[in-house]
Amino acid sequence: MKVYSNCAEAELFCNGVSQGVRRRDSRDFPAAGLRWQVQFREGANQLKVVARQGALTVADEICFCYQTRAWGEPAALLLEQNRENTETVTLQALLVDANGVPCLDARNWVAFSVAGEGRLCDNLGTVGGSRKLQLRNGRAHIKLRVFGPCCAGVAAPGMQAALLNINTGTASVLASRVGSG
Repeated sequence: MKVYSNCAEAELFCNGVSQGVRRRDSRDFPAAGLRWQVQFREGANQLKVVARQGALTVADEICFCYQTRAWGEPAALLLEQNRENTETVTLQALLVDANGVPCLDARNWVAFSVAGEGRLCDNLGTVGGSRKLQLRNGRAHIKLRVFGPCCAGVAAPGMQAALLNINTGTASVLASRVGSG
C-alpha cells in the first residue's frame, strides 16, 4: 500500500489495526517511503491514514471491497441504494454470477429508470450522470433525487430488471433474480 503525502510521517490503519508509522524520505521512490505490506481480508476493508507535520494532523480514509474469488457468467442484475441525505440517494447497479460473486469484467449496457416522486440526475454528460451507460468493473451508479415514495429500476438486455422500492429511507428489493433469456 502506498500513501502519497507531503507530511513528515504517516500511520496506516487497515480495518482498525495500525500497520505502523512511516517517515517521509523524498529520495525513497515511490511514495517518498510511505509504503506498507498489507494483508486485506475478503470483502469489505477500511483503510485510514493519519499524517502529521509538526502540530498539524490530517487524516483520510477509504472503504473498499476486496475480491479474490473467480466469477462465472453474469446471472443477476442487482440494484442497491446508499442514502446521502434526506433528498438524495445513490443507486448502484451490480452484475453478479449465480453464486452472488460480482462479475468485475462485465461491460453490459444498463438503463436506469424511476417511477413516482423521484427524479434521476441524468443528462449530465458524466459517468454517474447518465440514464443509460456501460458497466465498469461490473457496476454503474446514478444519483436519484427523492421527493416522496418512488421505485427505481435498472435493466440490461438479456437480464431480468431489478427494482428498488424507495419509501422515506427504507428500501426493499422487488425483483432481482434473473430468468433464462
